[in-house]
Amino acid sequence: NGRVLLGSATPSVESFYNAKTNKYEMVEINDRYGNIELPEIVLVGLKNELKKGEPRPIISKHLLKEIRYSLNKNMQVILFQNRRGYVPYFICEDCGVIPKCLNCDISLTYHKQMNRLSCHYCGYSKMATNICLSCESEAMKSSGFGTEKIEEYLQVFFPDHNIKRLDFDTTRSKEGYSDIIRAFENGNIDILIGTQMVTKGLDFENVSLVGILNAESLMNYPDFRANERAFNMMIQVAGRAGRKKQRGKVMIQAIDIKDEVLQKV
Repeated sequence: NGRVLLGSATPSVESFYNAKTNKYEMVEINDRYGNIELPEIVLVGLKNELKKGEPRPIISKHLLKEIRYSLNKNMQVILFQNRRGYVPYFICEDCGVIPKCLNCDISLTYHKQMNRLSCHYCGYSKMATNICLSCESEAMKSSGFGTEKIEEYLQVFFPDHNIKRLDFDTTRSKEGYSDIIRAFENGNIDILIGTQMVTKGLDFENVSLVGILNAESLMNYPDFRANERAFNMMIQVAGRAGRKKQRGKVMIQAIDIKDEVLQKV
């Protein structure tokens, strides 16, 4: 005779359907805690900042300006990129080969701090090199960006501010996760860059800005639930902004801001 309570701001399609068809009883909370207004959500199109032959910018000029504005007001910033490591993969410009895991056959992620290519599924890793093992040319080029590269990138623009990552690599130690959360809560970290670890359940009163850096990567998975999961993650991380003092702002970077999922968010 136990009772089960399911709680979520973004219930799954199945749970929502079960509630609508009275298989579950639905209880709605229509006001945010403390009656704080939900954050303003701004879609930032990157098309104008893309130059031919150059990689997409990690952070747009518009978002950089908003980060600077928040820091000047002594407010904190959370940046969400659901990819740890330095870059998602290397590719040979001559033969097109991407180094892959021997066990899982997925692309290996580059971690600059360790100078290793690692598999995020089984843990296999090997030393990184700029020489292609397939054609032996020295034309290996990195592609994309992960939390490690974002941290390095932001240090250039905000050298006087404390910037930290919250991802699997920085929370391996027993107290790693709680130490970072405590430091951010106490105001000792100005910008927190994280994977989906930062999206749910965190309650910080001084966060005025949340940035989602690569919205397309959340949706472009070969999974029929990809759009639903992307929507859930974006809504959840948006909820970290402006929880106590004033209305927050959420900026979502994407090439195609007319995408239906982004418009729903």
